Amino acid sequence: MNKKLIKENNKLIAEFMGYKQFVYTNPWNNQKEIYYHKTNKEKEVLEQYAENYPWMRNAGEKTILRELNYHSDWNILMGVVEKIENMGYSPRIERVENGNHFCWIWNNKKPDDNPDVAEYSDKKIEAVYNSVIKFIKN
Repeated sequence: MNKKLIKENNKLIAEFMGYKQFVYTNPWNNQKEIYYHKTNKEKEVLEQYAENYPWMRNAGEKTILRELNYHSDWNILMGVVEKIENMGYSPRIERVENGNHFCWIWNNKKPDDNPDVAEYSDKKIEAVYNSVIKFIKN
C-alpha cells in the first residue's frame, strides 16, 4: 500500500472515530501541520498552540493526535475494532494453515452466515486494517 493511500485511509478511520482535523501553518517554516482532536477543549488547546508556537507542545492532552498510525499501531487500531463491536458487529481474526491471516466482520442482526467484510493478508495487522477500511467505506 502506498503512503498516499495509507494517509487517506488513516484520515478516514480518524473521522470514523470522531476526530476532527485542525490545520496549522508553522510560522517558522511555512509548513502545514495537521492535528486531530475530538473535543472543543482540545480544539482550544490547538488554537492556543497555534498562537504560542513553538513554546507549547500538545499541552498534556492525550487524545490530540499528531500522527495517524492505524496501519501500524495495534493499540489505536483495536480501539476501532472495539467501536465496530459496540455497533453490533462481530469481528473475527484468524490465522489459517497457509500462514495468512483473515479478518471477518459480521453484522450480528443478520441471520445469514456471510460476513459483511472479509479480508486476508500475510500480516495480521494488515488484514484487520484492510477490514476496518472496507467496513467504514461500506
